Amino acid sequence: MTSLLMLLLLAVGADPVDAGIERLRHRIEANPPFAGGSEPEFWGQPDWAVIFMSQSRRGTLLYDRASSKRIGDGGYGDIIVAPDDKWALATPWFNPFTLCYDDLRPARVALTRRASVRRVAITPLKEADRCSDDITPARALAAAIAPDGKRYAFLQVSRDGNGRIELFRSRDNKRVATFDATFALPLGDITLASDGALVVGGKRYPVL
Repeated sequence: MTSLLMLLLLAVGADPVDAGIERLRHRIEANPPFAGGSEPEFWGQPDWAVIFMSQSRRGTLLYDRASSKRIGDGGYGDIIVAPDDKWALATPWFNPFTLCYDDLRPARVALTRRASVRRVAITPLKEADRCSDDITPARALAAAIAPDGKRYAFLQVSRDGNGRIELFRSRDNKRVATFDATFALPLGDITLASDGALVVGGKRYPVL
């Protein structure tokens, strides 16, 4: 019956139900890890070992597709998926309700085969930067992945525009360059060129 239903859905152009997401959705509805806020949104690809759940009071939580169990530390903010769809970067989430980061360190997430989360060894955010006196973080953190997936970068910027770019090699997560600069606020779009330059708001910063 399930196979027949999926064939009918495909025949009419509808997306087949992701069984892993539906299983996790039912589990979350039975015992939600949050109180109040928005309805959770679940996303991911059927061949990923990780399912993401985004919710206004928890940020984005990561779950193992096979077991529906939480992985990682706390909630994450931005999720940047690599061009090959096999891994992603996750930035710390700044909670707008508590005005604090859930965690101070970003992570690299393996999306295929076995789900796993590894901390990225950036220059640590200071404990003093964990919380803020308003909705703007004392020190913001953003990430980007090069179009060829060979490098990725993290950018830390304080409210005065002083910041640091750290460039990493994807194959072994080794930091290969650090570049301090002053950035115009607000930052605008952030991308990483294949030559290692970080483009922030249209301006190139040659990290290498």
